[in-house]
Amino acid sequence: MNLIHSNSPCQRVRPLLDSYVSNELLIETNHDILRHVGDCPQCRTALQEIEGTRIAVRRAVRSIHPPADLRERICASLTPREAAWTGSLRPRLAAPHVMSRWMAVAAALTAVVLSVGILRNLTLHRNSTGLLHVGWMDHKECVQAGHLPARPPTREQAVTRLASHSGLLGVVEAEMPGYVLRQAHECTVAGRKYIHLAMAKGGHIVSVSLVRKNPGERLPAPKSATIEGVEVFGFDSGDYLGFVMGEVSKDLPGLATKLTPRIQQVMQTL
Repeated sequence: MNLIHSNSPCQRVRPLLDSYVSNELLIETNHDILRHVGDCPQCRTALQEIEGTRIAVRRAVRSIHPPADLRERICASLTPREAAWTGSLRPRLAAPHVMSRWMAVAAALTAVVLSVGILRNLTLHRNSTGLLHVGWMDHKECVQAGHLPARPPTREQAVTRLASHSGLLGVVEAEMPGYVLRQAHECTVAGRKYIHLAMAKGGHIVSVSLVRKNPGERLPAPKSATIEGVEVFGFDSGDYLGFVMGEVSKDLPGLATKLTPRIQQVMQTL
């Protein structure tokens, strides 16, 4: 399988990363993945997060020790019938080597329960970080790659281009005084269609983007991360994921905080 030269290597590589970490793939496929993550920052980050999750779970399991009174608590919880049945086994159960095995089993079960909770939280974090990359890809393609138009669109042109989402323009302008419009359009990046506004102030460009969710995508709470020097703030907005992005600056968190509820509100009316 040649992943690197396929039309969409990231889409081919991402589902294989867990199997790669578990050493379940063919050597040829492992080599393809290694070459790809060497060149792709997004997939490299995804791989690092999977490896970090595995390490955190292993550490959590190793740090769990059964309490000293576990045997007494188990016996106290038995029903009379269970106590009668175990009575005949008590001499054998009391043997040190047998008790150590039972304690190990109990500790393992406890570790599994706790690890599931830890893994769930880490998976949610990993998924949220992956969704922030979805927003960043739009900013990277339209702003960082230098694809902003030489002549900014007029407000009338922007309203026409945004079509049914033109209500976003008024919200963005109201919450970003001092910024001027540099771009307003619908664009497609990596097969996903974005609603994108770019605002500029003193050479600093801030992107406001929305993209319709794919099944299973959600941001239960606003998230942020810095990706290749770009600060990305993501939030849920009905059927869409919303993003406020730009170079790291002291003003951007405040802008994102103001824009998020306003954008969520206007998207409910569209």
